[in-house]
This record gives sequence, structure tokens and C-alpha cells, in this order.
Amino acid sequence: MNNSYIIPKGELVSYAAAIEYENNIIPMLEEVNSTMKKLNSDENLIANNPVSIMEEIHLDHSKVMISVFKLNDYNLLKNTLNWVLSAYGARGFKDKYFRLEIEAWIKAIKEILDPHFSSEIIKIYEWMISILDSIKEENNKNIDPLKYPFGPDWETKKNKFFNLLIKGSSSEALEFSKTIVTDKESLENFYDRIVTYSMYEVGLLWEKGLISVSQEHLASSVVMKVMSYLYSNFVLIENTKGKAIITASVSQHHELGALMVSDVLELDGWDVKFVGANVPNDELIEIIKEVKPTFIGISVTLVLNIDNTKNLIAQIRSDPNLENIKILVGGNAFTFGIDEKEQIGADKISLTIYETLQTAKLWWKEENESKFK
Repeated sequence: MNNSYIIPKGELVSYAAAIEYENNIIPMLEEVNSTMKKLNSDENLIANNPVSIMEEIHLDHSKVMISVFKLNDYNLLKNTLNWVLSAYGARGFKDKYFRLEIEAWIKAIKEILDPHFSSEIIKIYEWMISILDSIKEENNKNIDPLKYPFGPDWETKKNKFFNLLIKGSSSEALEFSKTIVTDKESLENFYDRIVTYSMYEVGLLWEKGLISVSQEHLASSVVMKVMSYLYSNFVLIENTKGKAIITASVSQHHELGALMVSDVLELDGWDVKFVGANVPNDELIEIIKEVKPTFIGISVTLVLNIDNTKNLIAQIRSDPNLENIKILVGGNAFTFGIDEKEQIGADKISLTIYETLQTAKLWWKEENESKFK
């Protein structure tokens, strides 16, 4: 491995520098957008994509960098950069664009940030430039990054369901799902082993530029229809366990994963309040105070929402009335490299429905045992 590709470790960016970066996002964005618009008009760096997409990339970049700097997690940065190069390179963004964008950020940082802090941040941006070629080479070699862990029989079922999603056939997908789901346990397996991995593959096709956003949304719509029908067969399950709140991070509109977790917990006897996505932190805090759940589960799909999630958890932890509530987080954002729950303040990071369910059972057992001590 090239030395430039060694992942930096340690607190390379101070919290004060991270806040300085965060507080100056707007003027830096204006500078980067202005620079890149001019370069794009001269060299057509983004092919036929609208300029608004380029500006969205710059905004998302700033949110990701805030999370990276506050966490000092540069494996997260490397994995996110890997995804960005793959996803937008497949949509016609030239290799040169990514290098020029990082250089534009360096220029804006030098001009706008306090020099006392900017040097820390610029070193990270320079490291990003140094690994661009290596990441591009890695992406070219990474033909099938998605490993399926549940054996050939389940993989065959997953592939069939996935093909029906791409076809956009809700009726065929529903009929196929009925051959698999006959009870609560089979529904859990269907969500965990078929739906989750099918949607991973849908996302991978979008990343490679092989399907459009509308096709991705159609696949999600088919899954929602199938889930709604299947869940309706079990709605009379008795509440035998505690209360739970399931939500998705603020500024996020993806709630499919959170909804699957909510369904499975309800079928296990939990009294679940499914709040959905994009609920402001203050409103969610009020709901938590009212419900007084055993735990709250937060789904985070995008890396750029990690900092929002960390802030929400800190807000919950700061309230003495909520100190005994467990917090579980999960979602696609945590497949990018964050593996230490202490980094964001959660009690558990869960990447599967099964793991979430087992954690919930453990917490319920611990809560009941504590009542008799």
C-alpha cells in the first residue's frame, strides 16, 4: 500500500478548528461554488449534470467534513470519498473535477478561516488529494463489494425479490413474499435477509449509474407496499414488553430501515412509537419525555447526518430525566467505518434487524431484573 494511503489517526483536528470550519460553512460554500462554476464553464467538468447537483455535492461535502473533524475519523472520510468518486464518476463527473473541488476548498479555507485553525484542516484536505488516484484504482478493481452472508438458498430468494424490485412489479413481489413469510420469525428473516440486501443492491446500482433516481424510488415504493401487506397480518400482537421509539435522523427522508425495525419490534411484543424521519430534535425530545421508553432507535442513512445524530444523543444525555434511556443507532451510514459507539454517544451500533432485536430483548431483561434488586 502506498504510504499516502495510510489512514491518519488521532486527534488531528481540534474541536475548536472543527467549530471554526462549521461556523464558516456558508461563506466557504459560496467561494467553492463560485470557483467550480467558472472551472466547469471552461472545462465542462460535470458533463450533462445540472449545476445544482454540483452545488449539492459541495453542501453534502461540508456536512460530512463536520462529522469527520468532530469525530477525527479518517477511515470514515476515506470510505465516503470512495463512494463519492464511484457514484458521481459513474454520472459523468470527470476525475479532474474531484481534485479541483478539493483545491477549491483549500483556497476557501485559507481565505476565510482563522489561520490558527486552518492549517489543521488543510492537512486533511491535502491528504485527500494524495489518495484520489489510489481510490480510483481501488474502485476499478472492486467489482462486487457486496458480500451476501446467509447462504445460497436465501441468496436465490433475495435475487428473485431484487429482480422484481428492479422490474417495479409490486404484485409479483407481494405474491413472492407470501411464499416466504408465514409467521413472525419468517417476517424477520424476510426483512433482514431479503429486503435489506435487495435495497443494498438497488443502492449499488444507483451508485454505479446503472439505474435512475426514479427507478430507485420505485423499488422503495414496491418494498413499502409489500411490507404494509405483510405487517397487516400480525397487527393484533399483544404488547408484552416495554416502550420503544423508532425514528430517523433529522434532515433525512429515508425511513424504510426504521420502519422495518419498528415492525419487527412490535411483532416481538414492544409498544413502539414510530416517529418516522426528519423530526426536529426538540420535538423528538418532548416525545421521549412523554413516552418514557426503554430505548430509542435512530436510523441514519447518510454519513452527512452523523453529526446531527451525535448532537441529538448529546441533547438526550444532558437531560437528567432521560439518563436511563438506552440509545441504539443503525443504518447505512455506519457501514462507512464508524465502529465505536463512544464516538457518537450511543449504547449500541446495530447493522442488522436481528442484532437490533436481540439488543432490545437484552435491555428489556436488564430493565426487569433491575426492578427486583
